[in-house]
Amino acid sequence: MWVVVDGKGIQKSPIIGTGIVEYSAWEPSALVGRHSSITSIAGEWYGRIGTRWPPPELERLPAWSDERMKAVGRWHEEQYQEAYDLIIRAFPQAAKGRRSMGIITVTEEHNPSGSSGRGKAWLPVPDPLGIIERATEDAPVQLRDPLRRVLPTTRSGHGRLTRDDVRIEVWEERDRLHIGIQDKETGDYIVSWWDDEAREMFEDGFFKRGRGLKESVLTYAEEVGLLAR
Repeated sequence: MWVVVDGKGIQKSPIIGTGIVEYSAWEPSALVGRHSSITSIAGEWYGRIGTRWPPPELERLPAWSDERMKAVGRWHEEQYQEAYDLIIRAFPQAAKGRRSMGIITVTEEHNPSGSSGRGKAWLPVPDPLGIIERATEDAPVQLRDPLRRVLPTTRSGHGRLTRDDVRIEVWEERDRLHIGIQDKETGDYIVSWWDDEAREMFEDGFFKRGRGLKESVLTYAEEVGLLAR
């Protein structure tokens, strides 16, 4: 479903077979140069609000510097809030959903198999850098659509998750790249970065390459409130 608010498109996308409905906000764009996530609607290009390329004044800040990290972080957060406001204006029921990086998800009751969930398919964690804790039967990795993001969760009665509750997943194959933070207990993803979004996190200085990657991802998640300190 596509709803227009102030010249911007709000998309409601049920994820088939999951009971999850995802809401995102889009604005007129171009094939290249304006947003890292784009789509075509009725022959027109739209970019997702929350994925605009940094303006020149941010690009000029020194790479990997604290100044750039903080400035880019504030700039992204302003975009995300803009997207949330537009989404809720178009779909008020999304107000109680989970929010992450400009996207809101609402989970509806969904159990097509009638089971407790133990019948789901599972996938080992790809680990090209050799830095990830391996999945076990007690903390598997859920097989999921690689183009979707599963959003932040807390455990009922236990407060917010900390770095001790999660693992870092890194997956790379040809031109695909995924970096995700996953709840060890449930297999749910707190957040995922795919392809250009993941590469931007390195370019903007939030993630470090090599053995420092895991620590930099956890530190970023704590700084922006995805994980409790």
